[in-house]
Formats: sequence, structure tokens, C-alpha cells
Amino acid sequence: MAELAALLVRHSSWLAAHDAAADVTEEVARLVRRARQVVDPDPRRRVPIGACVEPGCPGGLTAAVQPDRPQLPARIVCDADPSHRWLGHEWLQMSRLAAGGRRRTR
Repeated sequence: MAELAALLVRHSSWLAAHDAAADVTEEVARLVRRARQVVDPDPRRRVPIGACVEPGCPGGLTAAVQPDRPQLPARIVCDADPSHRWLGHEWLQMSRLAAGGRRRTR
């Protein structure tokens, strides 16, 4: 690895002036980001759910989960109104009620 680093440093002026330098830089940056995700994944994962279920709300819902802390429940939050939020078990109950044709009241 040290030999490769020395080679790159020795030829850095030539490499930087090359027509493909921008493409190589973008590719290396992408690879570095991917490697970081593998080595140190984001402990908070956000999963888009869809439109907010509160009447008249234009917001979107996102589930925030923490795979590294399974004892903490997922949280479903609205991006338009922070008072529109549910814990994972509440969301599951709501979806069961909706499937049965009944509406949840707040």
C-alpha cells in the first residue's frame, strides 16, 4: 500500500492534469463513501413511508430506525408537522385499524 501511495504522490502533477482526472476523482470519492458505509454504517436508517395520514396534512412520513439499537422502537415522523409522530407499535396498530376500515382518532 505504501508503494502505491508513493507512486501516486510522485506522479500527482501528471495525474491531476490528465483529461480523466475529474472522472477518477469522482469515482474514488464514491468508493470512499461506500467503503465508509461498510466499515461504519449510519446507525440511523430513514425509510420513506408515504404521505402523512393526518387529514389535510401535506407532509410525508419517514420511519427512523436504529439497527444498532434494536431495543429502541422505530419512530415515524412527518416532515411538515412535528406533532405528527408515532412509535413503531402505534403505527402497526394504526395500519391494522385502517385495514379493518376503522379510523384512528387522536
